[in-house]
Amino acid sequence: MEILEGDRLLIRLARDHEFAKLLPIYNCKDNMQYILDGRHVWTEAAIRAKWRSLNARLGEGYGLRVVEEKASGKIIGEAGILLLERSRHQHPELGFMLDKAQRGKGLGSEVVNSLLHFAFDELGLHELRAGVLRANIASRRLLEKSGFCFLYQSQHQAGKPLDYLQITQDQFDSRKPVG
Repeated sequence: MEILEGDRLLIRLARDHEFAKLLPIYNCKDNMQYILDGRHVWTEAAIRAKWRSLNARLGEGYGLRVVEEKASGKIIGEAGILLLERSRHQHPELGFMLDKAQRGKGLGSEVVNSLLHFAFDELGLHELRAGVLRANIASRRLLEKSGFCFLYQSQHQAGKPLDYLQITQDQFDSRKPVG
C-alpha cells in the first residue's frame, strides 16, 4: 500500500520527520483512553519503537500508517492492518485512532472503508478482525455499521474487557457502502 486515498483523507507511510507530529495525539489522554494499555505519556523515540515493532511485516502490507487530512496536510491519527500476537494464532486486525478533535465528522468511516478495501482487494484477505475495548462504544458502532459482526469476548492482560468483531470477504462484498 503506497497511499490509500479517500474523499478527505490519505492513509500512508509516515515520513521520518512526522513522528514528532504524532506526539500531541499520543500524549492526549482522551485520544489514548481506548488504546489497550491506555498509556498517554510518550516520547518520539517510544513512538518510533512502537511503529518499528508493528511495521515488521510492512513488506506484506501489514503495519501502521499515518492518517492525513488532505485539505490541510495535517496528521490526524494512525491506522492500519496489523498482525498482533494476542493469541497463539495471528489474525489480521484493523486498527485506527483519530485525534479527538477530528471525531464526529465521519472520518472514521472513511478510514475503515479504505482499510477494508485494501485488506480484501489488495491483500486478498478472506477475513479481518478488530479488537475493541467494550467501553469504546463509538468504535464498536462504527465497525458494526461497516459490516463487522461480534465474534467473541476476551479479557486483555490488563484486565480490560475486549470484544472481537470480524468481517469476511463475502460480508464485505455484500454490504452497502458506509459513509
